[in-house]
Amino acid sequence: VGWAAHASDRTIGLDSTSFGYGGTAMTSTNRKFAKYGEEYHRMPGAVVTCLLDRRDPDTETISFCLNGRDSGVAFHLPAELAGVPLFPAVCGKEAWCADLQSKDLAFPQEGYRLLSEALNSCDAVVDPLVLGLCPRDADDGVVVSEDGSHATCQPVTSSKWSGVRGCPGVLCGRYQFEVEVEGSCLLRIGWSSSKSKRVIGNDARSFGYGGTGKKSTGGQYSDYGEQFQGKIGSVVSCLIDRRDPGCQTISYSIDGRSLGEAFQVPAELSDTPLFPAVCGKGEWAAQCHFSDLRFPEDGYRALSESLAAREAVAMSGPVASRDAPKGMPVVHGLSKSSGWVQSTRTRDPRSELEALAKAGATPVDGVHPGSRVVLHVNGGPWQGWYTCEVVSTDPMGCYLKHESDGFTENVPWAFLSGGKYTMELLPDRAAEESTAQASASVSGELATTSRGDLCGSDGDDASGLLRLGRLRVHSDLGAGLTLVACELGYFVSRIDEPGQPELRRGDVIVAIGGNMLLGLDEDGVEACFGMAFAEGCVFVAGSYLSLRRRPFSEVRSKAELLLSESTKLAPCEHETALASGATALVRSISDQLMFHAGLLRKSRLLLDIVSGQAGLELSTCQAGYTVDKILARPGQPELREGDTIVAIGGKLLVGLEDEEVEYRFAESLCNGVELVTAPFAELIRRPFELVQHEISAFMAESSISMSKLQRTVTH
Repeated sequence: VGWAAHASDRTIGLDSTSFGYGGTAMTSTNRKFAKYGEEYHRMPGAVVTCLLDRRDPDTETISFCLNGRDSGVAFHLPAELAGVPLFPAVCGKEAWCADLQSKDLAFPQEGYRLLSEALNSCDAVVDPLVLGLCPRDADDGVVVSEDGSHATCQPVTSSKWSGVRGCPGVLCGRYQFEVEVEGSCLLRIGWSSSKSKRVIGNDARSFGYGGTGKKSTGGQYSDYGEQFQGKIGSVVSCLIDRRDPGCQTISYSIDGRSLGEAFQVPAELSDTPLFPAVCGKGEWAAQCHFSDLRFPEDGYRALSESLAAREAVAMSGPVASRDAPKGMPVVHGLSKSSGWVQSTRTRDPRSELEALAKAGATPVDGVHPGSRVVLHVNGGPWQGWYTCEVVSTDPMGCYLKHESDGFTENVPWAFLSGGKYTMELLPDRAAEESTAQASASVSGELATTSRGDLCGSDGDDASGLLRLGRLRVHSDLGAGLTLVACELGYFVSRIDEPGQPELRRGDVIVAIGGNMLLGLDEDGVEACFGMAFAEGCVFVAGSYLSLRRRPFSEVRSKAELLLSESTKLAPCEHETALASGATALVRSISDQLMFHAGLLRKSRLLLDIVSGQAGLELSTCQAGYTVDKILARPGQPELREGDTIVAIGGKLLVGLEDEEVEYRFAESLCNGVELVTAPFAELIRRPFELVQHEISAFMAESSISMSKLQRTVTH
């Protein structure tokens, strides 16, 4: 009788991961037998108590008692088994019978708890695999060995990327694991959250270092370290340092040579466990070491020790549970043509409800505080699904709190019909009670929020989240603002001449000239802003990152309060009425969107008539293909090194995974195909969602007349 790891032989004592005490008074492990205790062979009714002490990772022991008599320590567990779960085990020779008890013990031992209590106290796991690559958390085509140390992939297509995630997930401390390169395959290795895609580096919750000498996170690729593709036998060490919540880092080394810091973990992931992960392109194979490291780094412990040190978590629950729960789709309007304002004379509520019922959907009116929803983010670095609680709602949108990490955000209803977000309403758990409680809670919270909590004191612009200001509009230069519509109004992406002393880059304008921009769709934001656009016009603005964590209703009430106090502002010397400035408005618009500033441009791709090649060295990024080098033949007179190809042949490359970028590019590749490009240096200065929006707008604008283009310019 004794204890054994999941991967050990069922005849315990024959390998190094099982430990047994036999009836002939012998202990055994790894086929080594030693005299111990008393014989209990041919003693019907004898009770053997198996004791396991794993309180200290450095001194874990196994002991036994016979009929209550302590026989002393039988085994000291080796360090490589720290964190590896050991299960109760029994084996015997020829015919045998045994009765096992995990509670109501005949001889309870002082200081030891019942095995039946281990799960409830989180000292044990049901799943045997808590260390290594997880076969249940692998993409199609990836095969993982039984002990979780080796993975191979045979994908359907040679260009497909596939990955696998392992466990445990590190929360604090300094740990490392190693990956040994096999063959000439292309690998990317690193760390990811359980919400991340298995092809790491393409979203903001995963971090990867690839064989081509590139590091990536959030779909952003940059040079790092050295290439290891094809270096058979090389060992890449993945190191994570999470000792300081304010400065968590990820670094790598090859064959013991440090490559330096690769990533700083964002603050929003400081409490999120990060799991080991491996992915590759086409056919690949990788051997992982989570203990018995080939190149241990000073100050770092093997990943196998993290669970025992209580600095990591095992993978919780089956991976199948990570599929998004199903609910009723939430829709805003019944078609893409639905405008912001609908005429009551042409609207038919009965037909709308019938259409909703036929589609099995619910209107936004059916989402109430206290409801649970699944929010699907369909693009960008945070792509994925999130289970959220609805904190509050209003006619413009809803305020959500993520159940996984407590993150809060506003989602305008208008965004649900734009393709970026979709939402499903989950079946309520005691919905009637929770709705009333949540509504009362939110109302009480808003009622007790003082003006200083959000707006700050008069004149204290630095400490307040919302503030009043006046717009500066030059007769020739315009406002000099690059503005992009968002859920809170107009996001200030850039400020040029003549300058705006009362605005900062990263602000959002939530109201202007008495008109609220909060929660409007893009057309509504542009229309309201254009109506009020004039020298000296009063606006309400604040930090976008701070305001997006507040409920819409709270931001709106504070903005309205500030607008009501706008008469206290000193009158502007050149303030004029909108009617008298209509002509000046058209003349002074500052067209600072990327395509109006000439940053987005069209060109033609040339192919060599002999080889059929474009003579380009390209690397993928979140916006498409970046031009790293242009060869002399055939030459590309309309391209520059450092450009990013964001579309080809009318097909967008923005926000796609590497393999999809490759597929779309190859599918459209031909001599003279039309490209849309922009300087990579300019793209990375802008938020990804805004870049994606501007490129889509540029593609759409290209197909309409110039008069339409002039009419819909952004201010």
